[in-house]
Amino acid sequence: MASIGRRALVPRRRGPATLRPMSIGSLPVRVPGRCRWSLALVLLASCGGGPAPKTADPEAVARRETELLAPFETNSTVVADDLAVDLTANFWGPTLGMPALAPDKKPLPGGGSSYRFENPDPGAPMTFLLGSTRILVKHSARLRVLGGKQDDYVLDLDATGRVSVVDKNGRRDGSQYHVHAGKAELRP
Repeated sequence: MASIGRRALVPRRRGPATLRPMSIGSLPVRVPGRCRWSLALVLLASCGGGPAPKTADPEAVARRETELLAPFETNSTVVADDLAVDLTANFWGPTLGMPALAPDKKPLPGGGSSYRFENPDPGAPMTFLLGSTRILVKHSARLRVLGGKQDDYVLDLDATGRVSVVDKNGRRDGSQYHVHAGKAELRP
């Protein structure tokens, strides 16, 4: 009877010596030989993605931004006790100027951020600039920069309390200055 050699009874061990070089893009990676094809399949499947996002028509975007900014393009001043502004991120940088105060910043559930400003000196109002409109706020201001997916652009303003609007037509007083969808209204 032939003897079976010891080598035949001991299973081969796989370990670090079986790592083979592989590259992902320009990044060299060492993976075990048996995982190599699995990794390649996972990487190829993850590159698929969904359909390409729709790109907005630049002319339509410019038209919509101009409509929403129209109430703020006149040289005017709004004085109010409190201010609330909701805007999409496209209006955040180029159109909005804020006071040099550190706001209380909180994330919004659907994306974006909420900024709350409290006036440390009620004798001197906080100054915001929106387009060509200067807004002086005596007590507090809340700015909500909407993030995530928005179906439309947003630039809404509510100035409340004792409100005065000063423009080329003179001074008008009320309890709320409301701007929504490009239309401004001073309510008594």
